[in-house]
Amino acid sequence: MSDLLKIRPFKEYVQRERELPLLEISGRIQADQFVVSALGSEINLETVSIGADKWGAFALVNAHEQRLANGFQVRVEIESDEDMPPGAVIQVFLEGVSSEVAKELVRIHGLELGNVNLRAPHIRSFSVHFSHSGIPNGMSSSYIDEGKEPAVN
Repeated sequence: MSDLLKIRPFKEYVQRERELPLLEISGRIQADQFVVSALGSEINLETVSIGADKWGAFALVNAHEQRLANGFQVRVEIESDEDMPPGAVIQVFLEGVSSEVAKELVRIHGLELGNVNLRAPHIRSFSVHFSHSGIPNGMSSSYIDEGKEPAVN
């Protein structure tokens, strides 16, 4: 994909009503990369260039997708709004829990499968939205129904 998207540093919190934040997601410019921190991972986005304008530092990144070792995926794409010029969105999401991925993570951490109870996280996805000028303008999230939270055996 060759769509260049402008994004700026941010810090957002995923939470439900009247609960403490479930997690923090942040983005920063580090040297010549835009790095997103979420779910214990440092995610280097496909950064083309770093710059600054009257609103501060920004990164131009490619629209792309990548899979994280924890089973989540990251998608950076254009976000269209019929009333505004197109912006960008960074989405971190879980399409489904692969038992093979979960079992491999247990092995990587030196644990035995018979000694752990694996459960899927209760966050299905979260997204950070950016205006056409790269200014963060909100976030959204979705949750796995707690009564139906899948277990991985």
